[in-house]
Amino acid sequence: MPDNNPTTNGQTDLLTSMMATLRTWVNDGSGGVHQASFTVDPDQLPTLRAGLEAARDKLLDMRQDADFLQSIPAPGNEEVSRRAVENLTERAKDTEGGLSRAINDGIDRLQDIIDQIDAMSATYRRADDNSRM
Repeated sequence: MPDNNPTTNGQTDLLTSMMATLRTWVNDGSGGVHQASFTVDPDQLPTLRAGLEAARDKLLDMRQDADFLQSIPAPGNEEVSRRAVENLTERAKDTEGGLSRAINDGIDRLQDIIDQIDAMSATYRRADDNSRM
């Protein structure tokens, strides 16, 4: 349906079509996920990519910490220490609700968006190159 807003005179559709649309999944806070999308000015794709790479790299560092938590020894040989460490290592695993699973899911989602940005950037470059011929 055309935009009937008198302040834009249909320009909103034109601007939206010139934006890059990225798709991802977001957690709903109840254990489920929903697909979502957002738009970005194509000129901002490199900046967004750099920020997402930095976030992914931080998660990679956090994954090392989570891996360490899965193998820490109990500080003592009494039952309380052993159970505390068992509970901690269980929560750090790559299982449903575990720290490593959350980190790995975050890494995968960020990498998926980075891959989309790379594909879109290549498409925009080809279109730009073709328009110059």
